[in-house]
Amino acid sequence: MNLLPFTEYYLWSISLCVLLFLIDDLFIDFTARIKKIGPKAISKNILYDSKNSKMLAIMVANWKEDAVLEAMIKGNMANLPMENVHIFLGVYPNDTATMEIALKMEARFPRVHAVINTQEGPTYKGQMLNEVVKYIFIKEDKLGVEFEGFILHDSEDVLDPNIPYLYSLGLREADFIQTPVFSLPVKWWDLTAGTYMDEFSEIHTKDLLVRQHMGAALPSAGVGTCLSRKLILTFLSRQNEEVFLPDSLTEDYQIGLQTTIWGFRSTFLCCYIEGEDCSKIISTREFFPHKFWQSIRQKTRWTTGIAFQGAKNIGWFGNFWQRYFLWRDRKGPINAFLTLNLIFIMVLLPFLSEDRVYFSNKYLQFVLLLNTFGMFIRFGSRISCVEKLYGKACAYSAILRWPSAMVINMWSGIRSTRQYIESSLTGKKIKWVKTEHRLPEGFGEVLEPINHRQPISQLSLDHESTLQL
Repeated sequence: MNLLPFTEYYLWSISLCVLLFLIDDLFIDFTARIKKIGPKAISKNILYDSKNSKMLAIMVANWKEDAVLEAMIKGNMANLPMENVHIFLGVYPNDTATMEIALKMEARFPRVHAVINTQEGPTYKGQMLNEVVKYIFIKEDKLGVEFEGFILHDSEDVLDPNIPYLYSLGLREADFIQTPVFSLPVKWWDLTAGTYMDEFSEIHTKDLLVRQHMGAALPSAGVGTCLSRKLILTFLSRQNEEVFLPDSLTEDYQIGLQTTIWGFRSTFLCCYIEGEDCSKIISTREFFPHKFWQSIRQKTRWTTGIAFQGAKNIGWFGNFWQRYFLWRDRKGPINAFLTLNLIFIMVLLPFLSEDRVYFSNKYLQFVLLLNTFGMFIRFGSRISCVEKLYGKACAYSAILRWPSAMVINMWSGIRSTRQYIESSLTGKKIKWVKTEHRLPEGFGEVLEPINHRQPISQLSLDHESTLQL
């Protein structure tokens, strides 16, 4: 049987699809380079202006976080001595270990408050956050304050001491503020956790900034997100007394898009203090999953919530640029199947024709050459973003992590597609899957406030060693 015609058509279709996806990504790279879009310096006078000071409520949803919650609170309370920052810990009545720690932290720190869910866990994260929002409004009367910013964080977050100042500054002109989120440094051979260093470096020092430049809606990253009081009240009035969709896997992503649909202003603040190194971007740092299957489970949830539930709940809206970036958000499952086909070609193509006649087509050769050249440019762009935050050694070791990232994203994209189809056919809700959290060893042991205007930017490369502040 002559498989040559089929082989050539197949190779043509995959090559053209790869080229289309490369052009999509290269457009972002070249726009950032041509327009000189990147992190911006901010003066201390502007950042620390007392006129910007706002009352801020940090909301943390917890399910079985007894291993990290106490250290997270102690470490960040030492880091955030500002009197206008309160932390609200959402816990479940049937998660007694986490609940006891939350109550313990509440008793120890006047600005920490435990919020016990009316439902047993685990529920979707959105349901828990809705409970926390309701409690905050009740607590305001007892505290005699009115919170102007409602902030999303997780129990594994290491907060830059300057980040409350950045939230307060952003609230002067915007109702939705997203700040950068980066992975804490890991060893070069930690190929799974290291992929988050690479991806978030690119997304939060380039992609989101280009997106903002084009005027498109900004999604929430789930942490490092601040919502104004006005926006919270709008969500409550328009969504049946709920800010977050209680049955969404990515409730955070959708609030960012809804903010734009309702005409509120959003901003992404990617800043470092003037005169300091660009690597010291004011941000949230955390460890992401370091086990292969944990990463797939987490990214399956992200892909399902963004690509499928996002399209269902939000749909397509706005002008060309709005729809273009929605496409970029939702192309993950398509990209997964494209990657699968690429792997299939690389493994089986050499066996389909001994003389490899399909490579004799000069037009096909040209497309393959363009794809190869485009991949080198893309990799160079990623190296540049990683180098800004982690240095050259880490940046160039990204070449070792690229295959791992491709496999994880492919597997999670295919898994999310299967999961969503099964849910649609059976009517069963997709189960919310918890991500295991961890903190740098030693974080939370320093109980005396440090200089709160010194940014946390470069932590120990060895996440098993003591945190270096």
